[in-house]
Amino acid sequence: MKAVWGIVMSAVILVLTACGAGPAAPAEEETSEKIIAILGWDEYVEGNEDFINGMNMALEEWDGRVSGRVEYYNDEGNYDKGLLMAQELCNKSNVAAVFSFQDFEVIDAEAPYFEDAGVPLFAVQGCYEKTLERDLGYIFSSYVSSRDMGAAAARYCAEKKIGRVACCHTDTQFEKDEVRGFCAEAQDLGITVTDLLVGLDTESSLERAYQKWKTLGIQALFLCKYTETEEEKEWIFRMIQYIKKRDSDFLILGDYSLNGPDYLKKYGKNMEGTVYPRPYSVTESDRSDEFQKKYLERYPDWESVDDGAYQGYDMTRMVGEALQEEKPGTSDGTEVRDFFKREEGYDGVSGHLSYSEEGKIRATIEYYCVHDGAFVMEEAYE
Repeated sequence: MKAVWGIVMSAVILVLTACGAGPAAPAEEETSEKIIAILGWDEYVEGNEDFINGMNMALEEWDGRVSGRVEYYNDEGNYDKGLLMAQELCNKSNVAAVFSFQDFEVIDAEAPYFEDAGVPLFAVQGCYEKTLERDLGYIFSSYVSSRDMGAAAARYCAEKKIGRVACCHTDTQFEKDEVRGFCAEAQDLGITVTDLLVGLDTESSLERAYQKWKTLGIQALFLCKYTETEEEKEWIFRMIQYIKKRDSDFLILGDYSLNGPDYLKKYGKNMEGTVYPRPYSVTESDRSDEFQKKYLERYPDWESVDDGAYQGYDMTRMVGEALQEEKPGTSDGTEVRDFFKREEGYDGVSGHLSYSEEGKIRATIEYYCVHDGAFVMEEAYE
């Protein structure tokens, strides 16, 4: 059942101790090996190579009483297989943490297994709000949550003096939660959500909606559409192009479904000013600059360092540091959980990181904005 297609070994450091008086043979301190399991479809995991690279760099820096390695569990994108693998991991004694790249439905179903086993489960690219609201202590979302993403989009509208907005989403849980977050924040900010639509999957329906928006004086669209096919993904970019060609000042906000470099090359010239909140923020600092330099030296084929590399490095470093703090009578999983939830947070190469009691990452949300056919940070655009 288990598919292990790559193992990354960290260095095992031997600590020699000397006795007080008289000659004595050096004693070798026992080093305990811990596993970080990566759970998900191998094709998708391999598409997040930057995250894996960051993990590798952090594992090589683990020292002290523990060493670490990665085991990969390929669930082939299958719901049932994913749950079986989750149960298998819960029965392994040396699993310190699980980093999941799975579908949100699987994460929601397997979270109680890891809770009962006391194994921290990290949803690397987010999970449902309902999963975080189930009073589970061992689930963490390492991306900005759906409602926080929506709320950030509403704050952006307020900053740009937008008063009337339309929302369009697919009838899917994450996207509905994004819109709920947007609407709640918009109400507090005095922004009117004038039109709320599900679908808009044809050009004729989009044309009718757009004409209505112009009649109602709507100035912006919050667009959240879950996609499974390339055709569905491209339709999002075609929607934006349709609107922007008719009104270049019409503000369009989205989510990380807009992170499609191939489509951006094709449609980017007609997307000027399109915005989406950054799902994982990296604060520029001397530490982030130093990490970037080390990363590019280690992986010279990369032209730049993506956010996932910082994320993989910091998450793995945090797990390692948690395990160094040996607490008698406390399990590895509890040590990791408590370390991630400690009130003072953690200063990593990404910046200052902290998690709420329900496992949400706390972040100062930044924005990507299309400028000259490419997504750039908002401050660079301004």
